[in-house]
Amino acid sequence: MVTWAVRFCVSIALACVSLHATGTSAQSPGSSRAEARRAIEEGVRAYAELDFPLCVQTMRGVLALSGLSDPDRLEALEYLGSALVVLEREEAARDAFTRMLALDPYHVVREPTGSPKISRFVAELRAEQVPDAALDPRVALELQLPARAQVGEDVVARVDASRVSDDAAEITTVTLFVREPEASGFAASETERQGGGRFEVTLSPRDVGELAIYAEGRDDEGRVVARAAEPLAPRVLSVEAEAVTPRKSKWWVGVIVGVVVVGAAAAVAVTLSRRERIAPGTLPPGRVQLP
Repeated sequence: MVTWAVRFCVSIALACVSLHATGTSAQSPGSSRAEARRAIEEGVRAYAELDFPLCVQTMRGVLALSGLSDPDRLEALEYLGSALVVLEREEAARDAFTRMLALDPYHVVREPTGSPKISRFVAELRAEQVPDAALDPRVALELQLPARAQVGEDVVARVDASRVSDDAAEITTVTLFVREPEASGFAASETERQGGGRFEVTLSPRDVGELAIYAEGRDDEGRVVARAAEPLAPRVLSVEAEAVTPRKSKWWVGVIVGVVVVGAAAAVAVTLSRRERIAPGTLPPGRVQLP
């Protein structure tokens, strides 16, 4: 009897596990993303309320989710590392920020309090792991895109570089990175300097959809100084279908048609005019007899 009862309980437990697994596997990507976003928002709220242990716990739970997107993963790692620095758990913080930099070596930490301790921690780690990074908060890039683009028509993208002080790094080259619709990666396009801090490049959209775009500015030593947008948080330019223009008829066809119409109208007018000028007959009614 005991053995039967044990087997029954095990069967029920396995059935429950199977049902849970089936429900999890059937979960749509959209619902998974929504679940991740809700958890990230809870972690961000805990950080804002200075509940750093809860933030750490929540963000670790986010990172354990399957199918997590790279932008969500980067944000979770950023808050996890920041909370760990505050809690003075430097080794764990180093691991979190190292994983963050592996996703985007030049990502600018957006920690809401602007903590100098966290900024310094990330800067030192980046200097060790990303030799060509020289991000300068005193330098800014502004990416200017048209409201929309159209297949078959060139558009100009502009990037303005500015410095808040003369001793800040100077940008000498700007590269625009563009990902076409359905493409897996970004393609680099070098801009041309127009004078001052303005750089421009012409884009030629080929497909309908959305172009993902970000810009990267480097100094004369080839180091990345500033960026506008990021590969995991790019600007978007909508590309519409090519406009359909009505076919133009040949000019001489219209002229011929016009001449024919005018000629026909003139002929009708002449015929009617002649009919009006014919005098009525002068023979009296009756029978005419020949000799």
